[in-house]
Formats: sequence, structure tokens, C-alpha cells
Amino acid sequence: MLGYDFLGSPSKVVALQREMGYLEAMKQAGLESKIIRLPPVAETREAAIRDFLATRDCPRAVFVWSDLDAVPLINAARTNGVRVPEDLAIIGYDNSPVAARCRPI
Repeated sequence: MLGYDFLGSPSKVVALQREMGYLEAMKQAGLESKIIRLPPVAETREAAIRDFLATRDCPRAVFVWSDLDAVPLINAARTNGVRVPEDLAIIGYDNSPVAARCRPI
């Protein structure tokens, strides 16, 4: 089955709660998934996102714990030639105002 990933931040309680919900939903749906925890420091987080996009087994869909990390992921994808949503679907969570200003195309 198609693998999905969850990008989370280990220093945020809400991220861990969303991660638990994500894992339970994936289990109930019988879908494969893995967790990628992003470092708390912005510069390190951006490097981790670039590394994630460069992996050969990069998934086709990613659930991100917050729009605050989904937007940098979208921007990094575009910079690295990954088309959103054609190559990689990115699902943010929390409907933050920053998401309304983001254009994946």
C-alpha cells in the first residue's frame, strides 16, 4: 500500500496528540505510515525538510502537524522541483492564517 508520512515536532504537546490520532486513523484504515520528527530549531528544521524531500523513498502524501511546518515544506518542495500536489500532497492542520497566503502552484 501507499505509504504516508507524518511530520511532527517533538517539543509540541499538540503535535504529539495529533501524531497519536494520525497513527490510530492510519491503523484503522490499514495504511502504512511513518513518523518524521522535525527539530525544534528553524534552521535545522529547514535542513531536515530538504533532506526528507531528497530521499529516494519520499512519499506521495504527507500530513503535517501544523500549517506552520506545512508552508515551509511546500516552499522547499517547490525550490527542489517537487510539484505540489502532483508529486507530493501536503496536508496541514489547524487552518492558520499563514496557510491562506500560501500558493502551492
